[in-house]
Amino acid sequence: MEKKTIILTRKIQVYVDCDDKAQKDAYYKQLYEWQLLAFQAANLIFTNLYVQDRVKDLIYFTDEVKVKLADRAKDAEGILNTSRMNTTYRVLSSKLLGKMPSEIFSNLNNSLTSVYNTERSVLERGEVIAELQTQHSAALFGQVVEVRGG
Repeated sequence: MEKKTIILTRKIQVYVDCDDKAQKDAYYKQLYEWQLLAFQAANLIFTNLYVQDRVKDLIYFTDEVKVKLADRAKDAEGILNTSRMNTTYRVLSSKLLGKMPSEIFSNLNNSLTSVYNTERSVLERGEVIAELQTQHSAALFGQVVEVRGG
């Protein structure tokens, strides 16, 4: 019997419980800034993972260049100084730490690295993953955050 796939999309709405209009506007501005940074982080994650996969195809490297994506501490042929997932986290930390909570980009990194690993073959064929944003946008925040004004 063939499995039937159901795609469920949920809409996330954030309401700020604050009577002061200026403070409420500041909260919304902060949330929009985090949203923009989260989109930039997602692009960084996918770009870094894709380049790591494609480094062996870069023809301008000499043949002596090692291209095994593994931690050098665990594999002598490896070119990374940390795990693959940690490489993207370190890039995000260097760019976003202090601009948004690390919990947001950490959850985003975990979710999108997992998606990238499962959808790698689709990306290699050059196909677009249209559902990617809608299916995984809820992963930006690890938990529901309630914002209350004073």
